[in-house]
Amino acid sequence: MLAAVATGCTDNQREGWKKRFDKDGGEKSKQSAQINADKLAFDAEKQKLIGIETVSVKKEQIKDTAEFPAEIIADPDKAVSVIAPVSGQITSVYVNIGSRVEKDEVLAVIEDPRSLGQKFTARAPIKGVVSQRPASLFQWTESGKEIAQIVDPSAFVVIIKVYPGEDEKIAAGQDVYVESSGVQARAKINFISPVIDPATRTIEVRAKISTPNAKLKANAYATAQIVIGSKEALVAPQSALLGEDGSYAAYVNKGDSFEKRTVEVGIKYNGLAEITSGLSEGDIVVTKGAYQLKNAQFSTAQPADDDD
Repeated sequence: MLAAVATGCTDNQREGWKKRFDKDGGEKSKQSAQINADKLAFDAEKQKLIGIETVSVKKEQIKDTAEFPAEIIADPDKAVSVIAPVSGQITSVYVNIGSRVEKDEVLAVIEDPRSLGQKFTARAPIKGVVSQRPASLFQWTESGKEIAQIVDPSAFVVIIKVYPGEDEKIAAGQDVYVESSGVQARAKINFISPVIDPATRTIEVRAKISTPNAKLKANAYATAQIVIGSKEALVAPQSALLGEDGSYAAYVNKGDSFEKRTVEVGIKYNGLAEITSGLSEGDIVVTKGAYQLKNAQFSTAQPADDDD
């Protein structure tokens, strides 16, 4: 075609047609590579070598939830102050902020000069982590003054703010699914404020984490899904979902090939995820080996270097 078009053209025209032809051909080549990358072919032997495992997407009864922004705080019922048993000079300090202590472990020693130099010990009332330590070595302390504060690092409370009207389906005892920075936990509502906060015009709802998880962090933001009932929904294992630029993707098995799909999810619980779009009932999704497929897709999608 290029030869036919070039007949009777000037050198400049022929060069222009050649560049246009090369550009169109290159664009089509890149598009073809991208299309092929979105649908990867692997025979049974290669699938076995990669360790591909799949499961069928299906409908089932799941929890119906309402989602709210939340914040995680240390459980105030699991944070205790250690106070000086007597007035005197602190002659020994055995812990620092961040120290892990056992129940009844000695934290500090206080000497009371008014009792002929008698020494008294301040002990940890619970097992946990020292979060504050206002006491210093050789400092004078008064009886009843705080020596240290100890918190249980696995005990948290979720603070949820809801607007009037949103609380109508919320009640004490309801389960809450909590997620913060990829860490998941379950909680149970134990308090609903009877008043509206005048500053935020919201109602405070508190839920205690019922599945302790040391990976959670106090004062971190979270998403709270309060269980308000049940419903039938399309579900897939969370292991089939790959995080991708703020969304999710899954690979659907089509015999000897795998098709990548962008997926939207709803509630995530007990290793399962509600699928709101992107998959259909009966689709067979990859639950093991998906990362290998993603890497293969990335390699296939890379265009070859163009010669200048």
